[in-house]
Amino acid sequence: MPEMPSPTCRPPLVLWGVLAAAVWQSAGLWTDLDSPYLVGGLPALVLWSCPVALWWLGPGPRLWNRRPGQILVWLALLCLLGGILADLNVLRHGALAFSLAALWSWRRERLLWLAGAALWLPAGGWAACRMINFPPNVLMGLRVAVAILLALFGAWSVAREKGWRT
Repeated sequence: MPEMPSPTCRPPLVLWGVLAAAVWQSAGLWTDLDSPYLVGGLPALVLWSCPVALWWLGPGPRLWNRRPGQILVWLALLCLLGGILADLNVLRHGALAFSLAALWSWRRERLLWLAGAALWLPAGGWAACRMINFPPNVLMGLRVAVAILLALFGAWSVAREKGWRT
């Protein structure tokens, strides 16, 4: 029978609460699907978060790194509180990104994956439509394509950490 990791190697319960609150506060991501700034954002979010699910569901150790994980939890909590108090969706969505990132063991290469959250954020869609002048159908294709690349990169990182053959 495999040895269970100590409780300090698992994400704290507060992280699950922050994640649940961030999901609830970010409800516009899956209810406001008519927004031109959200075109392709939901599939990109699902693809982007697949490596986290792979880390939890795949075979191998699931030891949570306490120091970086706690920093991400605090960032998620600060973004969530700021988003609620200032009524800014971009902070609420940032809280969702940080809390998802805090769920798995943190490694330096995953910083690129975390930065990819801008891909599914409605604020990223706004910037692409307003500043770069992308049409919505092009934006959707780009979001999904880059999300696939980030998911593959995250899966490679998980495989590397868990010692799977790569």
